[in-house]
Amino acid sequence: MVMSNRKKIKNVLKEYTEEELFDYKPNFSAEDLLKYIDSEFDIEMLSIINSKIEERLDFLTRIADMGARKEIKGFKRYGDE
Repeated sequence: MVMSNRKKIKNVLKEYTEEELFDYKPNFSAEDLLKYIDSEFDIEMLSIINSKIEERLDFLTRIADMGARKEIKGFKRYGDE
């Protein structure tokens, strides 16, 4: 059975708490973050920051792709009905 896009998105969103998705308020501004990154010389710390940013971008891209996906009739596998 093929899972609908809506169900796929819901399953991905279940990995996060409501606070993580909607209610989180950082105690710094974007400008503060950029200043911190510009002043940081620890490569390991910058790598950690970069990996978290990449992880978040992948998550948002995955959600957007699931929401925008359209089924193309005629290219469906026989077992996917």
